[in-house]
Amino acid sequence: MARVDRSPCSAAATAAEPPRLLILHRRDFDEILHKESLLAVKLVRSFVQVRTELLRKTTADFSAG
Repeated sequence: MARVDRSPCSAAATAAEPPRLLILHRRDFDEILHKESLLAVKLVRSFVQVRTELLRKTTADFSAG
């Protein structure tokens, strides 16, 4: 999310095995999205799907409580 809305990254993770990381600066990320429109659509679709699932869960949690 931080790559999309320029907010600070709020996630933390612990790896079970030594991780392999890819560092992608915002400028490079934006350039890839501009050059690769199919990839951009796939990323946006995936992002929306995850956010929708989280919103549905939050709504269900509030409705149940």
